[in-house]
Amino acid sequence: MVGSSDRSALRALLDTAVAPLSNLTHTVLSRAFERLGMPAIPQDASSKRVRVEQSLQQVPDTELPRLAQRVLQQQDFPFPVRPPLRHQLEDLLWEEGAPPGIPKKARRELARALYLPELTQHHDRFLHLLDRLWVIEGPDLSFDEFSALLLNGTRPVTLKDLIERHV
Repeated sequence: MVGSSDRSALRALLDTAVAPLSNLTHTVLSRAFERLGMPAIPQDASSKRVRVEQSLQQVPDTELPRLAQRVLQQQDFPFPVRPPLRHQLEDLLWEEGAPPGIPKKARRELARALYLPELTQHHDRFLHLLDRLWVIEGPDLSFDEFSALLLNGTRPVTLKDLIERHV
């Protein structure tokens, strides 16, 4: 079982994941709380941002993994979870659940059985699939990195760039 420090890490990631809820209207926010299984906070309680924070604070530590799963299951409503954050949440959930290991032999056999030209026939769908499984875009740039990018005109090469070039 994951310790309390890991639950605090999960709570911090969920705080980041549900923060965009504050961009919704009060009415839609109430429906989003219901859909995610978060405690309802009355509309007249405070600002939308405070309502989101209070609702997350009221989620017990034991319910955090289920909330994380519901957040990850959301496709577009109320918000999409960006891949780096999604992967961090999944990693914490998988640590707690102890996923089964996949032997190297099975991975090699599966890789041999896949026919790459068929998989990459629809470029956008293939990249979307890879993006759901791995972080291929790269992390968001900090202000300093973005400034350096503007000054020298280059950007870091991402896994997506390499896939597009070689596949």
